Amino acid sequence: MKLHQKIIARGILVGGLLGLLGCREGSNRELKNITVTPSPFATVPMNCESGIAMTNGDFDGDGDLDLVVGAYEPGERRAILYLLKNNGQKLSDPSPFATVSMYSESGIAMTNGDFDGDGDLDLVVGAYKLGERRAGLYRFNNDGRGNLSQ
Repeated sequence: MKLHQKIIARGILVGGLLGLLGCREGSNRELKNITVTPSPFATVPMNCESGIAMTNGDFDGDGDLDLVVGAYEPGERRAILYLLKNNGQKLSDPSPFATVSMYSESGIAMTNGDFDGDGDLDLVVGAYKLGERRAGLYRFNNDGRGNLSQ
């Protein structure tokens, strides 16, 4: 079973259990107060002013979804881009592969696609260029194994 199928199956199981446990027998079927607190599966350093950007896709060509996360580096005028590779069971620890210049309050945007026509997913990141009143678009080509470079 692939990772996304496990997540969906667990969600259905948890939802079903909450449905069963959340109701008491009786004519009015009152709901019990149940709190579910999610916990992060990974963390990346960031500045609270800018947020993060994410995109997913099969960057390493192994048939499962990987994740690219971009976050503003505290104390610097740049964002660090991280790749979290999926091995079919879990995502790897965040591995930084590049930085892009940016203004902290503007945030960044990213998308993926086969921009160079070679059959694998590449990445494009947009970020405000410091002092230029315009956005810079940065393209990272993929070698097909999940190595992204400009």
